[in-house]
Amino acid sequence: VSLLVGLAAMLIGVMIGIAVGASAGYFGGRTDTIVVKIIEIFQTPPSFLLLVVLMAIAQPSITNVVLAIGGVTGPTTAR
Repeated sequence: VSLLVGLAAMLIGVMIGIAVGASAGYFGGRTDTIVVKIIEIFQTPPSFLLLVVLMAIAQPSITNVVLAIGGVTGPTTAR
């Protein structure tokens, strides 16, 4: 189960990161600036703290853990 969670979260994080980073790079200019600022906002708090807050808000399940980890790691890939 832990290997499945890790692989699925990594896949989601990479897909989010590539989509966001590629769109920011493709459009450039103002879009790139806005995307970078949003990414910086998500990278400011520690990732573990953000995961704990997300799990406190959502019901702790395998699906929610995978989505939360994938969502937290996505901005790092996008940058």
